[in-house]
Amino acid sequence: MSAPSPPMPHPLAADLASVYREQKLSGPIIEIAAGSGRNTRYFRESGIPIVSTRDDESYTQLPGRRNSYAAGLSTHGYLHGTIPKLRLGFAELRRVLRAGAPIFITLGSIHDARFGLGIAYDETTFAPGDGAEAGIPHPYFGGAGAM
Repeated sequence: MSAPSPPMPHPLAADLASVYREQKLSGPIIEIAAGSGRNTRYFRESGIPIVSTRDDESYTQLPGRRNSYAAGLSTHGYLHGTIPKLRLGFAELRRVLRAGAPIFITLGSIHDARFGLGIAYDETTFAPGDGAEAGIPHPYFGGAGAM
């Protein structure tokens, strides 16, 4: 019996690895909220340096000095928080990224079936009333709202 295959990276991670190679970027990528670590393992196995933060670490206080990272990745870290907190997080990401660094992130969409359900924080942020993420705010964006 063969060993199980390692988990596949998130599609955004695979896309970022391609951009990293195509643009001949150098230096580490920062991954915000690394979850199970599947993307971190993928980058390391691909020879791409990466610094990953845990899910329980704040995205408003990232490791590294100004202009430390060649690119940024977050497949789920920015799905949680209020709009003001996300703005702080994006400002912090901008601080640690080099000018022109590519950013690959997942954001909640106003077209998601969960949009508008639960406790309203504002017109686009809602917290589920039950389940594993009860009380955790989830911001949702339309195309222009994410810019």
